[in-house]
Amino acid sequence: MSKLTKEQHELSESDIKAKSDWKGGMDWAKEQAAEQATKEATRRTLFNVASKLKAIGCPSDEIAEVTGLLIEEIEKLPSI
Repeated sequence: MSKLTKEQHELSESDIKAKSDWKGGMDWAKEQAAEQATKEATRRTLFNVASKLKAIGCPSDEIAEVTGLLIEEIEKLPSI
């Protein structure tokens, strides 16, 4: 097995670091995307619940208290 020159060794380490940095960035991006998707799904669920509560006549202020949505958001919702 031949020894690497100092330059080859530095290039190899640089390549390994670049790949590690890229993987770390990709892992971070995947984590952020999953977190955002979860937040959006939760918000859609809250709007769905709010619409159903509105449809059965629940007051907007009570829906806001239960769901955490703004009264203005609730009042814009169509009743299901």
